Amino acid sequence: MKHNIYYDFIDKEYREKVDYYLELIKQYSEETYIHSLETANIALAIAKEMPTLSSSKQELMNIYTAGLLHDVGKVEIDKNILFKNGKLEPHEFEIVKKHPEYSYEILKGQFSDQIVGLCCHHHEKLNGKGYPHNLTETDLSKANRVLTIADITSALIMKRSYKEALDMGAVKKILDSMVESGEIDKSIVNITNNTVLNKANFTKLH
Repeated sequence: MKHNIYYDFIDKEYREKVDYYLELIKQYSEETYIHSLETANIALAIAKEMPTLSSSKQELMNIYTAGLLHDVGKVEIDKNILFKNGKLEPHEFEIVKKHPEYSYEILKGQFSDQIVGLCCHHHEKLNGKGYPHNLTETDLSKANRVLTIADITSALIMKRSYKEALDMGAVKKILDSMVESGEIDKSIVNITNNTVLNKANFTKLH
C-alpha cells in the first residue's frame, strides 16, 4: 500500500482543492500529510471489500477524499501541543479535540456535505464516547465507521512524534479491544485485519 494519491477516486471538480489542502497540510506537518494519505488509502482498501460501499463509485470517492482531508483542521492547532512528547494535559487534549470541527469549518461549502461530515466525525465512536458531537451507532454510517477505523489503524501503524510504530499483532489487539468496548464496528475491523493488516499489506506500510 503506497502513499500515492489516487485521482480516479477524487471528483474532477475537487482535485485542485484537494491538492491545495494537501499542500497546506504538508507545509504544516510532513507527519500529518503522510498520515492523511495513509488513512485515505486504508479507508479505500477497506471500503472496496464492503459490497454496500464498493457498489457505488461515489461512495468510494467520498470516503477516499474525506480520508485525505480529515485532519486539515490540525493546521489550526499549536504544534507545541499537537506534537508534544509525553501525555497531554487535560486542557491540551481539549484543544486537540477541536480539530475535526476546524476541518468542518475549513471545508464546508467547498466539498459535498458527506465529505465534510465524514471529516467532522472521524473521531466519533459507536458507544457515544467519541467527539466532537458524541454521536452513537444509530448516527454513524458505514462510511463513517470505515474512516474512523482507517484513521486509528494508520495512527497505530505509523511512527509518530509521540509514539513508536506498532507491529501487526499489537495493532490487531488494540482494534479488537476497541470492538469489545463498543467503540468501533466489529465487521469492519475483521475486514481490516484480513486486508490491510495481512502480512503482505502490513509490510508495505512500513
